[in-house]
Amino acid sequence: PCITMTMTMTMTSTTMTSVTSESTADADPTAAIYGQRPQPDETPDFLTERHAALLNELDKLPDDKSTGWSKALEQCPTLVGEEHRLMFLRCELFNAELAAQRIGNYWNRRIELFGANRAFKPLNLGRDGALSSVHSSDDGNINELCDASEKHDESMVQHTLKGLSLGFVRPTLTHDSGGRAIMFADPSRLSGYNKKDDAQRLGVARAMWYVMHSILEGNHSVQKIGVVMIVYPHNAKVSVIDRK
Repeated sequence: PCITMTMTMTMTSTTMTSVTSESTADADPTAAIYGQRPQPDETPDFLTERHAALLNELDKLPDDKSTGWSKALEQCPTLVGEEHRLMFLRCELFNAELAAQRIGNYWNRRIELFGANRAFKPLNLGRDGALSSVHSSDDGNINELCDASEKHDESMVQHTLKGLSLGFVRPTLTHDSGGRAIMFADPSRLSGYNKKDDAQRLGVARAMWYVMHSILEGNHSVQKIGVVMIVYPHNAKVSVIDRK
């Protein structure tokens, strides 16, 4: 058997929604099944006001919550524009205070996972992306000419690519009738890494972050109504689950 669940999310957490609107159910019959709350009508005036409110709330974040966000504004301003912030507003149904908290958590965690050298690059596998591997040799080994910082980054990239190759969580490139992206998860794939090895564990965490990010970024429908996750636990064993 498979387990199906729906989520509205940004990369730092998932939120199960619980209030159903009759108008939402009319527009999307599956909304009633998942108990999702309706998204506000995104008129130009509404978006302008909510973006201004969000920036105001971001300015109020305490230092420990805003460190990553402040660094992102300085180092990658093109990645944190209105389109980026809109994902978080949609996730919190345009509650500016909650969206600001989520953005702060997101950037602190992104820097923690990807490191200061890579966190501010686009999250992709391209040459200029956070997961590019430009210093590796043809046989996959890290070039001995790299300095210590570059070797650390290359090790991070290789462990992340290994995490992606496990295929624990995979996009299906399809949507349900309501427009939610469909993802497939097979926990048995987690047997392919050593959960006692922190480098491998973080590689899997970054791989999951990357997959979620690739589904959300630029997909307005998914940002509004979320993802359906189909979990196939048939071959999974409790021993492969990383409880950390």
